Amino acid sequence: MVLQCLLNFTPFLLAVLGPRIAIKLFMRSSPLLQRVALAAWRTWVVGLILTIMVMVGGVLWNAPFNSSIDQKNIFFGSAKNSAAQQQAAVARISASGVAPANYLQMVYAIAAEENFYDPELIMGIIQQESRWDPNATSPSGAMGLTQLMPLTAQDMGVANAYDPEQNIRGGIKYIKFLLNRYNGDVERAVMAYHAGPGTIESSGPRPIDQYYATMVLGYYEDYEAKASMGQLLHVGVGSESCEIGPLYEYAVLTQGIHGRDYGHQAVDLRGGPGTPLYSPITGEITDIYIDGLNNTVMVIENGCWTITLMHGDWKAKIGDQVQQGDLIGWEDNNGNTWSNGRPCYGRDGCGDHTHINIYSKDQARNVDPLQFNLAVHLTR
Repeated sequence: MVLQCLLNFTPFLLAVLGPRIAIKLFMRSSPLLQRVALAAWRTWVVGLILTIMVMVGGVLWNAPFNSSIDQKNIFFGSAKNSAAQQQAAVARISASGVAPANYLQMVYAIAAEENFYDPELIMGIIQQESRWDPNATSPSGAMGLTQLMPLTAQDMGVANAYDPEQNIRGGIKYIKFLLNRYNGDVERAVMAYHAGPGTIESSGPRPIDQYYATMVLGYYEDYEAKASMGQLLHVGVGSESCEIGPLYEYAVLTQGIHGRDYGHQAVDLRGGPGTPLYSPITGEITDIYIDGLNNTVMVIENGCWTITLMHGDWKAKIGDQVQQGDLIGWEDNNGNTWSNGRPCYGRDGCGDHTHINIYSKDQARNVDPLQFNLAVHLTR
């Protein structure tokens, strides 16, 4: 405690007493005292410099480095998500609420084959059960997108519950069976999907079953609304739709139009380090490279657009055919990113964002990315 107090007050004592002692001693004529005075003066100067350095260093050290509000257009360094971060990002697809376009297409195709006329209901079940994670496994052993229990999967003819197509088909067959059992009572069928028909019929629905049904039916209504506006049926294998969909589920606009000095009319969005990124269009990955500023760049093209994305950790490869909504990578700060006016030099959590430029082939020019819904929920 005493030592800490001395350390805390030493700069103050040096600053206040040092000059006075030096001046008084120097006024004496003894050479020895003059040497002592000179030493005291030097001590004061060094102490003052060290004090200033400590104060400035403390301010810089404690300043926030995780904001990308003040992004600049030149970038340094490179940082990669760790394998654990990437695995966590894959897991977070379940929380994103963005259904991969190829799975939506699969649901519609299988529902038509199975004469199931309510495909958005199975979408709501998948949303609640697995959040569109085909590898999801519950503690009780439920598997895949629709979380089929082993015996249920066997009864529905599913050999591999982790195969998305088989799992969706099994889930559709099962909910169709339950709807027939309960004479089209959707809420009761959904509760039985969760608890099992035996439980529902012997003891009635439990609060957890009722809550489950509320969640599923809410998602069901959301998917029905999107379908009614044509936001689901337009996606499909080989589609060359000119529609641009969301890159993010949740994002914040961190920088408006910029980049004209290198041929872009781009914006920056931030969702957070490791946030999953989804293809905004159905098309092909035509290029992935590191540019002269060390930025990781991905280019996605179709007949309508060339979309350039920067700074991410890219999962897709050159030549990949992607559907709108497919996972293509994760947000990162690869390249020369800045935060709060300072370069990040690859520091974790510093300046993570995605730079987005959209080139219209029809208009033969860059267009304002903000005219499109680049995030399901965008904060400006």
